[in-house]
Amino acid sequence: MSVGAFYFGAWQFFSNEFGIGGVTYFIGQVPVRFLEWWLILRIFLARWPRQPWHDAAAIVMATLWSFILDLPGFFGCLAMGGISVC
Repeated sequence: MSVGAFYFGAWQFFSNEFGIGGVTYFIGQVPVRFLEWWLILRIFLARWPRQPWHDAAAIVMATLWSFILDLPGFFGCLAMGGISVC
């Protein structure tokens, strides 16, 4: 969560400074989440390293899953008129 908070703060600073749009936030989330999942699997997976292609597939699937889990919150935010509930 601290990495995500740091990324959000950095994005807020640079978006105000350089006028970067909102789409860049989600594009920048891809490498951040990829590295977060790599770190999580590296720390908690007992049999590291295995086959590199298998680990890369697990990291890609975990990254995609985390974006899929963001969809209910995104649509909830749209339904509330852009107001964050939590």
